Amino acid sequence: MQVPNILTEKKSILIEVIVLCIFLGALFYGYTLISEKAPITTISTTQPLFGPNMTLLLKALNEDHIVLNNRSFMTGKIARQLEDFSEVILPSINRGRDNPFSPN
Repeated sequence: MQVPNILTEKKSILIEVIVLCIFLGALFYGYTLISEKAPITTISTTQPLFGPNMTLLLKALNEDHIVLNNRSFMTGKIARQLEDFSEVILPSINRGRDNPFSPN
């Protein structure tokens, strides 16, 4: 009767050791993910990140200390190089109901 007791003790110890190894492995893996430094990437292009209008606007804004309520900065040389890409949206012929939340 003592043989099954020894086997169950060894079996439970073996299971505990396996679970402990898995837990420690997971902790080590998590630590290596957190402590790994992200690589630093640099952009080696001469093309601006934003469109040309955005870079021109930023240059125009950085020329002087500008108060945006005062629009006189838009008469500068750089600000005049900006292009207008806006589109006029015409009213649609297929207009919906006046009150879309009414039951009828």
